[in-house]
Amino acid sequence: MAGRARGRGRGAPKPAAPAEQPAPAAPTESVSAPRPAAGRARGRGAPAAPAPAPQVSAPAAAPPAGISRPRGGGEVRSNGVNGLERRVAAMRVDGAGDREERPRFINDENVSSGNFDDFKINVDSIKGDRIQLITNAVALYPKEMLNEPAGFLYHVDFTPPVDNRRARTAMVRSKKELLGGPEILFDGGSALFTSKKIGAGEMIEFDVIREYDKSTIRVSLSLKNPIFVGHGEFNRISGILMKRALDKVGLTQLGRHHFYPEKKRPLKDGYELWPGFITGVNNYDAGLLLVMDTTFKLAHQRTVLMEMNDIYQRMRPRNPEENDRFQREITTQFVGKIIVTKYNMKRYRIDDITFDENPLSTFERKTGPVTYKAYYKEHYDENVTDDRQPLLISLPKPRDQRRGMDQPILLIPELCYITGISDELRNDNRFMLEMGKITRTGPLEKANTMIELVNGFKSKQEVKDSFDFWNMRLDRGLVQMTGIKLHPAEVHFQQRADYNTATADFQGCLRNAKFRVPINVQKYCILFTGQNSQNAQKLVEGLGRAGRGFGMNFGECKPIALQSNRIEDLIAQLRNVHSETQGLQLAIVVLPDNRADRYNAIKRQCYVETPVPSQCVLNRTLNNEKGFMSVVSKLALQINVKMGGEPWMCKLPVDPGAMIIGMDVHHVGKGGKGPSQLGFVSSLNVELTRFYSRVYNNESNEISGTIKVAFVAALQRFHSIHKKYPRDIFIFRDGVGEGQLGVVQREEVAVIDQALRDLECTSRICFVVVSKRIMQRFFGMQRGGQDLANPPPGTVAFDTVTKKDRYDFFLVPQSSRQGTVTPTHYNILFDNTLLEHGRLMALAFNLCHMYYNWTGAIRVPNVCQYAHKLAFLAGTSLGGGQPNDQLANTLYFL
Repeated sequence: MAGRARGRGRGAPKPAAPAEQPAPAAPTESVSAPRPAAGRARGRGAPAAPAPAPQVSAPAAAPPAGISRPRGGGEVRSNGVNGLERRVAAMRVDGAGDREERPRFINDENVSSGNFDDFKINVDSIKGDRIQLITNAVALYPKEMLNEPAGFLYHVDFTPPVDNRRARTAMVRSKKELLGGPEILFDGGSALFTSKKIGAGEMIEFDVIREYDKSTIRVSLSLKNPIFVGHGEFNRISGILMKRALDKVGLTQLGRHHFYPEKKRPLKDGYELWPGFITGVNNYDAGLLLVMDTTFKLAHQRTVLMEMNDIYQRMRPRNPEENDRFQREITTQFVGKIIVTKYNMKRYRIDDITFDENPLSTFERKTGPVTYKAYYKEHYDENVTDDRQPLLISLPKPRDQRRGMDQPILLIPELCYITGISDELRNDNRFMLEMGKITRTGPLEKANTMIELVNGFKSKQEVKDSFDFWNMRLDRGLVQMTGIKLHPAEVHFQQRADYNTATADFQGCLRNAKFRVPINVQKYCILFTGQNSQNAQKLVEGLGRAGRGFGMNFGECKPIALQSNRIEDLIAQLRNVHSETQGLQLAIVVLPDNRADRYNAIKRQCYVETPVPSQCVLNRTLNNEKGFMSVVSKLALQINVKMGGEPWMCKLPVDPGAMIIGMDVHHVGKGGKGPSQLGFVSSLNVELTRFYSRVYNNESNEISGTIKVAFVAALQRFHSIHKKYPRDIFIFRDGVGEGQLGVVQREEVAVIDQALRDLECTSRICFVVVSKRIMQRFFGMQRGGQDLANPPPGTVAFDTVTKKDRYDFFLVPQSSRQGTVTPTHYNILFDNTLLEHGRLMALAFNLCHMYYNWTGAIRVPNVCQYAHKLAFLAGTSLGGGQPNDQLANTLYFL
């Protein structure tokens, strides 16, 4: 999706004017569901979540009320416009395949998929059962008009030149009836958009009188070209119209999305949830669609000043030294946070706090100096009660600087709300449960909420007029389509697992399962403080019992009691035991707390300085008698994997000799502008259960060169074992945004092609981008269309909401007991493996079951999550340090 601009006020020269109108806890090895690889956004508040649906009746019989089939594109077919040629051309990375002509429209938002210009999905290759689906999209443009111009672009000139954009806009809009009506789009630049051709010729001119000097300005409009649905220009037009429509039906833009502040839902401690919508308009196989999803904004009813006063009351500074400490504390607490102004709902990032300015400080305006307090009273009717409060500083973004807004913006804490959630509340189970009851809405409730928004558009005459002008016609309801439920994954421990395929969860199989390849742990140690000695002993005994059940054998453990909680003492003991114990296989550390610096020091020592797999566990985790053996069993599973064991495998639909690769990038530093870490994980054996794991520092902005180095190293490691290169290589690339697909195709696929040439290697490749942060949702129809439910694991959607000129599909790999399940999007940028399309879908689904830190399916193929975990570990705990190569043949980082 194209990015949306965030609101930002304008600053005045120093002293700055007010805005005018228009660290985590220390990680431990997970024994629960893996977190998504993405989502490292800064201070954005609660994750996007479903909004509560209004009391709307369930859809009627098929097709349900509020649901519609796309006009000519939603059926699953084995030929025609929905398919993909089974056989693809020889390797090319220029986007043209065997054809001489490139696709008609190519840009980063609608990238051609390598050698897939004129393709068809081979539906017969997809093995499974058909399933009727409803998606969160509404048809927005008549199908029969898609081949006609949807608008026209005119270039606008002013003679003599007029520099002021507002004046240019006023001049053009003064003749709006001549130019087509009030719905023409012109922002004061040089481009004007209208839905109909103006006049008979290609040029139109008129004169206007400039107000301030009464001079005559000649305005000339020349026709540049027609615009069709699918053009980038028309997508932008649609986005502008949709933003205006959301405003007209009562939603307020906050950041990138729109919300209903008046429909807020109160929570404890002054927090509240604002329901809203995420929307996007784009061209898909079924035509121009409005895709939407419900979301929430977690807001705080308390102002920044209230929070500052709480800190003041707690610290009660009585002298200059204590006052300095207080100022440092609130600077630490608030810098980096995102706030919302109460008077115009704009978002700002707090970059600093100035204690030298207050609401009675002045800044210059054309009429002379004015205080901040007087300014906000005059312009927003806001009363500032505390004249001694410091001011918040928000620096302009690069985009604002390009517009000439280069001065910092000063804001009054009393007029700002904090967004997001504190770590304390995030760990408050009752608060999170209360919030989850509101945000986790089911498919029927979510669908009805979206239908209500569509009905709101239709009932608002201003929205209807705007849409009519641009020939946009909202369909009567959500789009219906047909998907396929793939066959369940075949999971094997030492025996085939009999598990509940409806939930894609085989946790229950661990009770009686033997690991496929168990590891014997003969030399290991456990470090603990004196007060935790009892839990340490209990853990060692529990690992022995759990290990025997899995086929593992834990030998005698060397206990090491620490004399203090000092990190230096812990690291010294790790060094000593490593040097004194030849062949040490594992170091277990019982942590007294979740301090990040302690955890990071352990990982740096064990993975960089003295290579040995390590397992950290919080002491409080071991205090739960009821769930103790469940925790220990998961720890034994992690230990087995870290030391090179293989708990289970899935029967994969690829030929022997294949390799799978996972890639992800972790960006370090403010805004992700620092050096990045490339996590690169590749399979080593025929069963695709053993891996070569490497992480690479990337100091430059170009990641492609680092990828080439990593790819060559993986191939050489494979060749050293098998004395040959893999026949087929399936690369799953995570961490790529929608707008980056073209760059990845042009650069990363190209360097992999070059690496193969350099090695004189004939391996065939399939390069797949895996995306989790997407808007699409799918609902399964039940009881003849009377109800909606989450689709079962293994559901694939491969037409209707897929993009033109792409080989892509959506996969639902998991089940969800609460809320609405989120699919994963797969974009195949290049493929010359000749693997049938259905088998590639099945490969992705099966790999979601082979992440060894979770006994069930996860959202992405296992190698993507492995690469993410490795890159994240290197960029955070290891501080960019390189893990020792002695560990590279295992998944030591889980």
